Amino acid sequence: MTDLIGKIVKIRTPFYNIDSKKTEFKSRPELVIGNYGSTDNDYIVLPISKVSNKRMRHPEYDLAIDPSLYPLAHLTSFSYIRCHKQATINRTNISNVICDFKELYENKYIETLLLLEKFDKEKLTDAL
Repeated sequence: MTDLIGKIVKIRTPFYNIDSKKTEFKSRPELVIGNYGSTDNDYIVLPISKVSNKRMRHPEYDLAIDPSLYPLAHLTSFSYIRCHKQATINRTNISNVICDFKELYENKYIETLLLLEKFDKEKLTDAL
C-alpha cells in the first residue's frame, strides 16, 4: 500500500457551502506522505492550497510551490504544501494521481519532510 507515498493526488474533500447551507465536495491536491501499514487503506496527507488570504499562511510551515518551477506537479496557481495540516484520508477518497512528486522533485519532497519533522518535534515538545 505504499504505492501512493510521495505522490500528489486529487482528494474528494468535504466543505460547507455557506450559500447553499450544505456540505459539498471539491477535488483538491494533496501530497501523500505515509500510510498505516500494508493492509490499511488510510493515508496520511498534506494539503496543497493556494491560501488566498495571506494572513492564513503559516510563516514557517507553509512551503511555497511555484508552478513555473514545478510544472509537472500540474498546479494551476502559486500554492503551499501545508506541513502543519496533516490529515488522514481513506484510499476511496483519492480520485487520481497527479504526479510522482517524490521522484520528479526529490529535493522539494525532502524539504517538505524535513519541515514536517520539525513541526512534529515542536508539537511533541510543547505537549510534554
